[in-house]
Formats: sequence, C-alpha cells, structure tokens
Amino acid sequence: MRVFLIGGTGYIGRAVTAVLAEHGHTPVVLARSAQSRSKVVEPRAEIVDGSIADLDVLLREVAKADAVIYLAVAGMQGATSDDDAAIDAILGAYEGTGKSFILTSGLAVYLGVDTPIVTSTTDTSKTSPSQSWRVSLEHRVLSAARQGIRTLVVRPPIVYGRGGASAVLLGYLDYVAAGNPAFFVGDGDNRIPTVHVDDLARAYDLALAAAPAGSSYNVASGSILGYDLAKLAAVRAGSTAEPKGVSFSEGQSAIGPAVGALAMNLNISEWQLATVLGWYGGEPTLALTLAQGGLPGTVSV
Repeated sequence: MRVFLIGGTGYIGRAVTAVLAEHGHTPVVLARSAQSRSKVVEPRAEIVDGSIADLDVLLREVAKADAVIYLAVAGMQGATSDDDAAIDAILGAYEGTGKSFILTSGLAVYLGVDTPIVTSTTDTSKTSPSQSWRVSLEHRVLSAARQGIRTLVVRPPIVYGRGGASAVLLGYLDYVAAGNPAFFVGDGDNRIPTVHVDDLARAYDLALAAAPAGSSYNVASGSILGYDLAKLAAVRAGSTAEPKGVSFSEGQSAIGPAVGALAMNLNISEWQLATVLGWYGGEPTLALTLAQGGLPGTVSV
C-alpha cells in the first residue's frame, strides 16, 4: 500500500514511517524544508518536497496514494486554516473511492469530560471549550465515511520513547530541569494516559489493515500518576525536593496550556483496540523510561 504521510517528519510520524516500511508499505513523506527532509531516516521512504499549503503538490500525491495519514494537528493549539483547506481537499479527492484517511487527534478531546471509563465512543459534547475545535474536526472527518471514504481517527495521549516525547512532556521536564519546582495538579492521584511511540506506530499500521470506516481509537497502553510524573521529573533534574500540588490555574501560569495534559484523569478502555485491531502495548512504561534515564534531554519533535 502506498501511504502518504502529512506530518511524517515529526516525532510520531518518523516512527509510523518506519513501521509502515517494515510491513511492506511504501511510505511517502511530505517535507516542507531541507531540515524536515533530513529528519526522514527511513531508507525505504519516499520524500516529497512541499507543505500543506501547496495544494497542487498535496492533491497529486493524494491521488497516487492508497491512504493518507494526517499527523499535523496533534498539538494543543488547534488546526490552522491551511490544515482545514488541506483536509477538505483530501476528503474531496477521496470521495467515493473507498480509500483511507487517518486523522491524528488526541485524548485532549476528553478534557472536561467526567466519566469513570473512557471508550472511543464516549460523548465529547461537554469537552473543554479549548478543545471544541478538535471535536468539530473529528466529526467532519468521521462524517465523511458516508461519502465513501474510509475515514478513521487515532487519539494518542502523551507519547514517549526512542529518546523523545510529546512536546507537552518535554516542555514540563525542561521546566523542572531549569530549576523550577516540580508540581502536580490537584492531589496528584490523577491518572495521565501514556503510550510508547513504537506501540502507537503499530496502532496506525493495524488501523490501516483492519479498522472499519468511521471508527476512532484511543491509543493508550498505560498511565502515570500525576504525583509520580512530578517526582520522576524532580529526580531527573537532580532535585531532592518533594513535588508540590498546585491548582490548574497555577499550573497554567507556570507552563501554559500544556498543564491540560498534566491534569488529565482518564481511565482508557482498550477493548476496541484489542478486539478490532488486535493491538496491545508491549513497550516499557513512561515511569520506567524516566527512572532509567530514557529521556536524557530535549529531543526535537
């Protein structure tokens, strides 16, 4: 299968590219600059120069591909007008073809949702206003399944592994490493969902192979207590000080919107991943990775 990756030069995208190539697919990665191009280290990948704003380039490669994986809006800040235009163009090009389009969203879609167990079909209508853009984008993509497109949504949590991590985690670790006090939000007993980047990459590959149109997947293989993350961040920074509990607003003043990830308290059900995709997490946990020095410093994502 020829798979066009938008955002494939990023941290998650590089892992997905490697897994796709290992399983016999042809990954085609969009690179917007020479620096981005240099990040593609998978020798079996093809590289196309351009950005999501280059709709002619985008549509040419979309037409040649059997599937598109969109990894460009996985952050907290929201989709740009270029993202909106690119996604609309891809959905328009794939209408009636049965080809696959996978959107990368995130578990931040559940911020503000109060439920003991989260499944891929948990109602997101009461999500935080800061994430309403994410709910709207997911709905737009999944609804396109009715137009003969195999649309899917993958929602990663905090991602780590291979010496790197999600920007929100790296930002927090760097904040503590700079001499600032480690903190957790609330009592520190919240469970923050996590997934190793290699486990996440396998989920994309399995979704391409088996996921039905219009389905979504919360890809978390474990979690870490808010207190444990703060304690491990302090130890990593060489501090013996005990982490302190702060309010959400205090955490926001310290590290900005990234505090939303540290304040998450979600129990993620894996039954859909296991029964539909045959997926399971097999890599070391985030706690073990941090304890063993697996994130020695900031890695470009």
